[in-house]
Amino acid sequence: MSSSTSDFRLLPALIAMAIGFAIWFIPTPEGVSAQGWPMLAIFVATIAAIISKAMPIGAISIVAITVVAVSGVTSENLGTAIRDALGSFDNSLIWLIAVAIMISRGLIKTGLGERVGYYFISIFGKRTIGIGYGLAISELVIAPVTPSNTARGGAIIHPIMLSIAKSFDCTPDNGNTNKIGKYLALVNYPRG
Repeated sequence: MSSSTSDFRLLPALIAMAIGFAIWFIPTPEGVSAQGWPMLAIFVATIAAIISKAMPIGAISIVAITVVAVSGVTSENLGTAIRDALGSFDNSLIWLIAVAIMISRGLIKTGLGERVGYYFISIFGKRTIGIGYGLAISELVIAPVTPSNTARGGAIIHPIMLSIAKSFDCTPDNGNTNKIGKYLALVNYPRG
């Protein structure tokens, strides 16, 4: 079985859809717009699908955007509804965060994060504070190309910090969070 088909879970998807339909067909409460109530139903169904891991989050997002566009929740005109559903994709900050997350996944899947982490240990790892300085300097170096603190600290530097922490066998996954793991997490904490 391929990994793409094993990522879809039918029962959680049906439950999320049932929740969405239940909210959609409840009479619209007083004070809520005719567009707002169905949009709430789509939103709650999407969150239910994400929480229950019915599909990967990217697939759930695409399905939710498609439902907003096709259902005509935002407009009776299909062209306007599609434009409304896709309207946020012209925001450069959204794309910056998305690209940083893609880079992060690449760092993790290729093992580059671990190699960079071991490189930091070999250069700065004579003392724990040196590793902290190495992480801070690497963040400073990539700051001009990734101006978002959250994207840089959370999506690029974090996998490297996690690789270094794993090399010291101190991660929450294995129940060991000794002092160096806590220290590296605080160094990596986004500021600003």
